[in-house]
Amino acid sequence: MNQVRRILVALLLPSLSTAACIPFDQARNHLDETQCVTGKVIRVQEADEGIRYLDFCEDYRLCTFTVVVFPHDLKKIGDVRQLAGRVVEISGEIKEYDDRAEIVLESSKQLNSRLMRLSPLPKSFDVRLCPPIFRKMQSRTDLQISSLDLKPSRVLTHPADR
Repeated sequence: MNQVRRILVALLLPSLSTAACIPFDQARNHLDETQCVTGKVIRVQEADEGIRYLDFCEDYRLCTFTVVVFPHDLKKIGDVRQLAGRVVEISGEIKEYDDRAEIVLESSKQLNSRLMRLSPLPKSFDVRLCPPIFRKMQSRTDLQISSLDLKPSRVLTHPADR
């Protein structure tokens, strides 16, 4: 009987952990919920302002989900460039921004630590070199409010649109 239990636990536990995450293309159906989202990161894009975007589709403009990492959070997370080409599980509140679902990655605790551990940022990285407006930004909402003080040429765009 104990052997049967062990076999059942071994078979069920992996499926329970993956069942907890939804595929990235379903994230839009879970706006304003805290969820674990999984998918393969196609590339990590860096905007001029130091913001990183994890792209889950070849053409990010057609993708319904993205992960955003603000520069001031990178020291807590590590070198997110290492996520390119890897299947990730990221937990957080799914918000709508620019007609797509997104999670703001603020801590390495949001990444499934069983799957990966990121290296620290290179020693040459200095968040103080990022424009002041982005150092204390907490969300894209802050960005929208703060961007009112910027010249139109400083409006944020995805790096691929440049």
